Amino acid sequence: MTEEDFLTVVELADKLKCSISTVQNNVRKKKWPHKKFGPRIIRFTPEHVEQIVDMAEVPVREEKEKPLTIKEMVSRLN
Repeated sequence: MTEEDFLTVVELADKLKCSISTVQNNVRKKKWPHKKFGPRIIRFTPEHVEQIVDMAEVPVREEKEKPLTIKEMVSRLN
């Protein structure tokens, strides 16, 4: 892996269109994968970026059946 394969915090924030503090907070809370080279040097591989994007995926919720009204429940009893 070459140096160009790694993204900095600023580069990742730019790529994801989010703030630098969002990236820093997720790194500090260990919510996002990253490589750490010393106390202040944080880098992200292309695999890390892919994992972060995948973690942000929100599945579409299937529509559930509308609950029956009391009137409908009573009519089913008859």
